Amino acid sequence: MSNEADLALADMSVFHGDGERLAFARDGRVLYERLDRERGLLRWTAQLDADGMAELVAVAERLAEDWPALPQRPGIPDEVMVTFSYRNRGGTLVSKSLWERDFGELAPGHPVLELRGVVKRVGASLVGADSGAPQAEREAGDDWPHVLDRVAFEAPGTGGEKLVLVPGRSQTSASGFTLTLGATPFEARDMSSADVSSPAIAIQRVELIVSRGGQTERLHFTEPSPGVASRVRGEWQGHAFVLESIHHVDKAMRVVFRVEPLDPNATSP
Repeated sequence: MSNEADLALADMSVFHGDGERLAFARDGRVLYERLDRERGLLRWTAQLDADGMAELVAVAERLAEDWPALPQRPGIPDEVMVTFSYRNRGGTLVSKSLWERDFGELAPGHPVLELRGVVKRVGASLVGADSGAPQAEREAGDDWPHVLDRVAFEAPGTGGEKLVLVPGRSQTSASGFTLTLGATPFEARDMSSADVSSPAIAIQRVELIVSRGGQTERLHFTEPSPGVASRVRGEWQGHAFVLESIHHVDKAMRVVFRVEPLDPNATSP
């Protein structure tokens, strides 16, 4: 399944230290982030219900039609530019921008006003449900909505969530773990003999640095090669970290991990 966004709005100012942004995919996945002066950048992910999906799809369809041009003018100091993205009839994701103070110039019922209203309603609903997952504040300047391509959502039926890691960037799970890719490749001696067959042959090795509550652990994994034992699971602080896949997009490595709580009733074999 592609993680690409079909509809998005970004009304966030790193300079002012506030704002919000939302990215939506037509399969119902939604990513919402809010920049707060006190708590920093917070993230929520969710799967919308049928009504929520229908509302956003309707806005996306309206944006894809012809509609009056947006006001165009030079900006003034400290003014915030709001950017929204949608797929045109050819399926291409296009982005347009509007100075925040010009929203009052739009006619009632304009699809951009509808989009902004939906973003605020969805955002308020998510914020009311939980406190959000803290993110590194440098992520607030990321290219939006392509951030959605690096974020995976709750793994259905697992009680966990998936995170997409790229070198040099950390991701924070809803359970509060910060995951970062470490040294790759690492030496085979960094893994116990029970983890990998000898000799340790693997297509690729991955070191995962996991932090929570001031503690840090390094877990080691291998992408399996046919007929060769490998390690795709590690455990720490009552959670399992499962290596799901390693793939490359535009020559950049992306590693998908699933984080899920351990069953407290399970017994060791």
